[in-house]
Amino acid sequence: MNFRPIQKNTNLIVKNQQSTCCNQNLNSAPWISGFINSKYGMIPVVKTDLDREDYKGHIRSRISSYRDNFTINPGLYAVGNPDSSSHIFVTANYKMSFDLLRKSLKKINGWILVLNTGGINVWCAAGKGTFSTEELIKQIKSTHLKDIAPSGKIILPQLGAPGINIVAARKATGFNILYGPVKAQDIPEFLQCNYKANSSMRRVTFSIKERAILIPIELFMIKKKFLAIALIILIYGGLTLEGIIFNKIPETSLPLLIALVISIISGAIITPLLLPYIPFRSFALKGAISGLSLLYLADYIFGIFTKTNPFLKIAIIILGTLFSSYTALQFTGSTPFTSLSGVKKEVRFTLPIYISAIVISIVLLIINKAIQWSLI
Repeated sequence: MNFRPIQKNTNLIVKNQQSTCCNQNLNSAPWISGFINSKYGMIPVVKTDLDREDYKGHIRSRISSYRDNFTINPGLYAVGNPDSSSHIFVTANYKMSFDLLRKSLKKINGWILVLNTGGINVWCAAGKGTFSTEELIKQIKSTHLKDIAPSGKIILPQLGAPGINIVAARKATGFNILYGPVKAQDIPEFLQCNYKANSSMRRVTFSIKERAILIPIELFMIKKKFLAIALIILIYGGLTLEGIIFNKIPETSLPLLIALVISIISGAIITPLLLPYIPFRSFALKGAISGLSLLYLADYIFGIFTKTNPFLKIAIIILGTLFSSYTALQFTGSTPFTSLSGVKKEVRFTLPIYISAIVISIVLLIINKAIQWSLI
């Protein structure tokens, strides 16, 4: 196999190149430095230095729906100048996962095998079944990896362990497959230590910094729900027997809107930041505790809800606590220590409680309106 750098206007035959990251053609992708010409076609050689566009993509994927399109083609890539015995590092086709891996492979000659995880990172994809034994075997065979790197060891990310049956994969492909460290940045040391990982390499961390990074996307994901609920609150506040009166909106809507904002702050920000310190393992309970505490604190300091009707106040407390709990529950998909079965179990437990709380709150809000309209 011969290496040749990218040249302008060169016609390359690259399978499935039309769906690469950001709708780029592989020949123009800035993170590719050249191609290896094999008998099975051109194999892209990737850079190990990330540029401004890469980091810009990382930021956009953390704060918007851009993450849904922040993907690369599954298949085989090269780093450095690999040969038939070079290591093969496996990752997901979520571009950030791919970037963090290639950044960690400086001065290493190797192959990168990208699985089709639907643009989801390794941990989440393993839990959902897309970072799987079947997909690994499929990509090994479709890329002709046994011919290209017959003596190479396949190194899987440790966070992909829930989705991969190593014994079955070894038997089906004939490759020596092993787990690497949790973090890609530890790969060079892992290789130098003859594939032995120390305790820190195997330890899954979820520090306050790692949790804080995830907050923007959590806020983005609940944005539409927040706007829909806010609209309902405004309509409810202005509703009278004569129709919707705008000057009536602040009286009822303002306390509800404040409670809604407080519940989002507690569920999507406070709960993730204070996750290890809030009692109970259940994320729903953690969110409920932080939500109820913040609502009480806001009322105690500012007297926000003291002048409201008792029925409205109880409804505010129930709904604020519920929404904080629900928002915190969404964070389970971002943590490295929750399982799919555990999340499903918690949802089954909390759903009836949520429904009951909503029904009770609706009854209380109806009573509150009836009092405002002097019907009771």
